[in-house]
Amino acid sequence: MEDSLTLLLVRHGQSEANAGVTDDPDSLLTPVGREQARRVGHWLRSYYSDRIVGLYSSDMRRAMATARVIGEIIGRPPHVLDGCAEAEVWLPDYLPRFEDPVSAIRVPLPPVHADYAAFQDRIADALAALIQQHARGTVVLVSHGGVMGTLVRILFGSPRLSVNTHNTGIIKITWYRGRWHLEYLNRQEHLAGCEGYAV
Repeated sequence: MEDSLTLLLVRHGQSEANAGVTDDPDSLLTPVGREQARRVGHWLRSYYSDRIVGLYSSDMRRAMATARVIGEIIGRPPHVLDGCAEAEVWLPDYLPRFEDPVSAIRVPLPPVHADYAAFQDRIADALAALIQQHARGTVVLVSHGGVMGTLVRILFGSPRLSVNTHNTGIIKITWYRGRWHLEYLNRQEHLAGCEGYAV
């Protein structure tokens, strides 16, 4: 798949807000978050270093700090990707809920809330800009749970799906043979033995 494009979506390391230290929506990493960033950086270097053609981050401090640690390890400077900051609202409130698992499969979807549609458009524009820079190779994007979940919902066309990603969890999506392929979701074995590791 030498002509393919692979996106490695990495959630930022644990932030002070994740740890309950602050309610600042643009908080810094905790010591645990910095260790998570180191671990995912070493994992990326081990498995992808010779294939990575770009490292990007949202402009939020927790994502930028995570990307800087990764960049030092893989030997690539991170660049800010405009438009991929986290949503300013609690996204689950904007996604449809269903009475039971069967209705989640069969019941027609309600219209997408206007605020979430605007967020989707922003994320889609950011993804399109990234792809225009890199038509092939492996690109790492450090961002946020809401951004990553929305990208998955955009590419696979289903707001029925919630996507949960641990701090520094990885989603791999590859474009080849005319379609997107979800290779893995919330990969986190690099965190084994680290505080906050979730199996």
